Amino acid sequence: MTEEQEKASRAFLKEKVDAANVPIFLTSKADIVEYYRDTRGARWKQDIIHDMMGITGKKYATIEKRFDKQRLDAPERKNAGEYKELGEKLPPIGHRPPANGYKVSFTIDFKFSEKCGWIRTKTITISGPDARSFAEDPDIFTVALTYFEGEEEYEDICAVLAVDVWAA
Repeated sequence: MTEEQEKASRAFLKEKVDAANVPIFLTSKADIVEYYRDTRGARWKQDIIHDMMGITGKKYATIEKRFDKQRLDAPERKNAGEYKELGEKLPPIGHRPPANGYKVSFTIDFKFSEKCGWIRTKTITISGPDARSFAEDPDIFTVALTYFEGEEEYEDICAVLAVDVWAA
């Protein structure tokens, strides 16, 4: 397998892993206010009020009170669900592996006795700390070599023929 093919394979796998990941959203009033200040500039207060109106159905003046200087730092436990809902409408701040890890199905063409053509397919579950490592650096080659270790003696990977990743 050429270096270019390996790079393309890694990029494809990263996309699959990212699609299976669970997004992490802002949930607290303080974090959401900070996000609006950082991304909306001078219009942050107007924008957050309009977005909150869409969630709460309340009038502008009612929502505006939440962002007065004397109330701005108040956590507002009774409105926590509204801030959580607003946070889920904003871009995620990160991702984490699914709770039960990943299911990974892959078909690999191995080199055996100096010839390619030893094609094998496996579906495995990667969970716990291994799932976190896999999420950070999804590498089908390491996974394949680990899960095919001890079966038959192969020399190298000729090609990754198919890969799919989903939440377990």
